[in-house]
Order: sequence, then C-alpha cells, then structure tokens
Amino acid sequence: MKDTLAVESMTGFGEARATIGSIPFLCRVKSLNHRFLDVKVKLPRGDFFAFDQKIRKQIGTAFKRGSIELSIQVDSISNPTSGVKKGATLFDLELAKSAHSELKKLAKTLKLANPSFETVLRIPGVVRSPSLNSEPGNEIAALVEAFGDKFEADLMQQLVVPALQALKKQRKQEGTALGKHFTTLLTSMREHLDKIKKLEPIEKEKARQAIITRANETLVLLKSLQEKPQNDTETF
Repeated sequence: MKDTLAVESMTGFGEARATIGSIPFLCRVKSLNHRFLDVKVKLPRGDFFAFDQKIRKQIGTAFKRGSIELSIQVDSISNPTSGVKKGATLFDLELAKSAHSELKKLAKTLKLANPSFETVLRIPGVVRSPSLNSEPGNEIAALVEAFGDKFEADLMQQLVVPALQALKKQRKQEGTALGKHFTTLLTSMREHLDKIKKLEPIEKEKARQAIITRANETLVLLKSLQEKPQNDTETF
C-alpha cells in the first residue's frame, strides 16, 4: 500500500486577529473528538443571535464531526494596526473633564474639598478597558449601530473564516500524520500476512506428516494389544 490514507483528525486549534473599526479582535477555535458535530459559540455581545447562527452555519459547512468551540473577544495583546498595547487602558477624556468640572461646582456649593483624581476615575465610563463588555455606548455597540451587517460581515471574513481555515489546516496535518501511521501499520500487517501465506504449505505438510505418524503409532499400539492375549495363553 503505497498511498497514504486520507484521514482528517478531529482535534486541532486555529486563531485569527483583525482590527475592525478601532477595536482589535481575536477569534479562537478549538476542536476535540466527538461522534457528531457539536458547536459552541462565545461572542463579545449577548445579542448577536443572528451572527451566532451564521457562524454555526459556517462551521457546519466546513466540518462534519467534532466538538468545536469558537470564541470572539477583544484582543488584549498588542496589535500593530490597532494602536492598543497590551494592558492599555482607554480613558474618555471629555467625560473626565466634564465630570471634574461639575464635581468642582458641587464641591464649591457644598463647601467641600475639590474632587480627587481617584473620584473622577470612579465615574462610570471614564475608564474603559478593552473587554467583553456589551454596555450601551461602548465601542462594539457603536460599530454595530454605525455599520450593522457590514460589521458582522467584517467579523466573519476577517476573523471567523481565517480561524476556521487555520483549524481545518491543522486537522488535515494531524490527519495526514495519522494516515501515514495507519498506512505503516497496514503495510507491516500485509508483509506479515505474505510471510504467513508462504509458510502455509510447509506448515500444512508438517501437520499432515504429524497426523500420519500419530496414526501409524496408534495402529502399531492396537496391533500389539491384539497380539498380547494370545501370547499369554501359550505361556500357560
């Protein structure tokens, strides 16, 4: 058997990164063994039901078996095209200035000390870390509102499809390795079978001779048993 078996493994991993709008996204997909196709999807917003269904359909087109888990999240790792560095925190400066000004007016009215820097930072919306938040007004919500279907299409083409292609490639690579291993085992089995077939006539002849020998020995024994009583009678 010279040809390698065409096998696709059910285990693998793939990922893709892309900046859409001003947000760096990361899509990861992993696959494990499963008798059927079992799909789990985790998205950065809970109201992406329609997009969730599109992803599941895309996965179903590419794969027929395996437990596949796909997730899309805001990428916290440095992305050269995004301008967002690892661990970077985004600030809404306009909101911070406005809040600080209003707090100063309130403090003056109440004859209190001016608001501290920490107080301003505690105001909702001033500090924004790249995360999976789906609160109204964040960057993802703004992109969905501004671009609608185009935003989902960009996520699909720039993230989901490349990640699935990477997974497909790895599953094929592992499958090729498994195919080679199985081919080696089958080749070895065929070689041993050929050797057994060559030994078959010899072993058959050996077995035949052994049966003939045992039969002759049995006949001799029976003959001796038949002659023994006559010899005993003559003695008396």
